[in-house]
Amino acid sequence: MFAKLAKYGKQYAPIYKLIGGTYFLVLVSLPEDVEILISGMQNIEKSSIYLNLHIWLETGLLTSTDKKWQNRRKLLTPTFHFNILQQFSKVLIETSEKMLKEIAPVTNQAINVVPLLTKYTLLMICETAMGVDLDLAHMAEYRLAILEMGKIILHRVQRPWFYSGIIGRILYFLSPTCYRGILTSRFLRKYSNNIIKKRQATFKADNIILPDNSASESGYKSKRRFGMLDMLLYAKNTGNSIDDRGIREEVNTFIFEGHDTVSSCLGFTLMLLACNKDVQDRVMEEINYLIPNKNDNITFDILNNMKYLERVLKESLRLYPSVPMFGRRISETVTTYTGYTLPPGTDIMVRVFDMHRDPSIFSDPEKFDPDRFLPEKVKDRHPFAYLPFSAGPRNCIGIIHKYVQLRAWNSRQLVGIAVLSKHLLL
Repeated sequence: MFAKLAKYGKQYAPIYKLIGGTYFLVLVSLPEDVEILISGMQNIEKSSIYLNLHIWLETGLLTSTDKKWQNRRKLLTPTFHFNILQQFSKVLIETSEKMLKEIAPVTNQAINVVPLLTKYTLLMICETAMGVDLDLAHMAEYRLAILEMGKIILHRVQRPWFYSGIIGRILYFLSPTCYRGILTSRFLRKYSNNIIKKRQATFKADNIILPDNSASESGYKSKRRFGMLDMLLYAKNTGNSIDDRGIREEVNTFIFEGHDTVSSCLGFTLMLLACNKDVQDRVMEEINYLIPNKNDNITFDILNNMKYLERVLKESLRLYPSVPMFGRRISETVTTYTGYTLPPGTDIMVRVFDMHRDPSIFSDPEKFDPDRFLPEKVKDRHPFAYLPFSAGPRNCIGIIHKYVQLRAWNSRQLVGIAVLSKHLLL
């Protein structure tokens, strides 16, 4: 299905309509069109395809809309402040070192890096955002359940008759796939509930003080580092509009999104480095220059000075964006830059993958060239031409800190990726 969409993108870009049964979808890949469609608050509702995620993620930050989305976004934003990320850099480094120890005994053998990266990025997100250490035995079951849920969701997405009106939904509810989905979602929710209970047992609300005149720019101060789950528990304990189910929605959403996107980028980055020895050598030169002694501690400042590695990661995300497309539902009539009128209720899909490989935007687009992200080459590029983390009000919450603006990019949001990439290269 993905290959077919990529083929259609080359044939019919920058805008075309895909019809399946009674359902149709408008796919766009022109930066000017994308800016019109997603830069404002009008079209913040996700497309109906995201309904397939509700069986698992319910209506957390990824899938909710209107007031609920706005309230959750406001509640969670402080936990992704740059200062919080900086406090977690030690955890990220320690976790990547655990992975290296697991790899160390293996010599002269191929290693499948995908499950390895998935395992340790999952550990990272749980220890930082959730504040808990995972049981590795049960974590393997969780990872398999996520893979199973992915197959279940994709099975439905590929069959429009399963979500075309009431009859389609009835057909889906009567299918064996739906039954598998219910069982798998129950396991995943149980896993999340256990994480919440584990954190709640050690959570102390007086470690977080909200807000006062001495608080940081993000509106809080903390006696110690705290993560997303701490903020959710604090909000519940102080009467904010979130309950146990709401906490579970966000934990499910962020455990999945927080590890899957990073592990995907890391896997593709390692593949690209392996296939491009000249780039790998330049990355190693930068690392050796900044860390002459391999036994020296890696600091946050050192990571921020890895400018070439930053460009490598950006180029990796251009060729293989972790989220290659995302959807919205049009809430009011919109005329695109290309001259088409989209009525209210239209589902659109922004094809990030196609846009990132458009030769009119990126010359020789199939080539892996980190230097296309040199400042002088980026300055005249359309701000919506490169969207590995989406854009507009519903951009990825993980890139928000006090200096981030709609048209800006900052390498520090990639600190977790940079730590692991750097360690693997060493």
